[in-house]
Amino acid sequence: MYARGAYQHKVLPNIQGQAVVMIDYGAQPAAGGRNQINTAISGSSSSTAGSCPSSAGSRPRSPRKGEKEARKLAELFAETTHAIEADPAAVFEKVASDPTYR
Repeated sequence: MYARGAYQHKVLPNIQGQAVVMIDYGAQPAAGGRNQINTAISGSSSSTAGSCPSSAGSRPRSPRKGEKEARKLAELFAETTHAIEADPAAVFEKVASDPTYR
């Protein structure tokens, strides 16, 4: 998954950032004829601040903010995966009825 965005601060320059989250799946047989899906999540992020009087152009900034946003993206994906596993029909209904997803 790739995400890109900006943190807009009232006084400081905006912080532009991007994150890539990689999810590796593995399946193995489990009880009841089902498969157990194992996932491993990794990722990276970067961010830059816009130019301001004390800087010469954009430069790397706020790695903690970027890592925090990448972590939030991975957590959102995990929550979505669990919801789909628990009740796929409910997730489908929620997405189908929400105009945001159209």
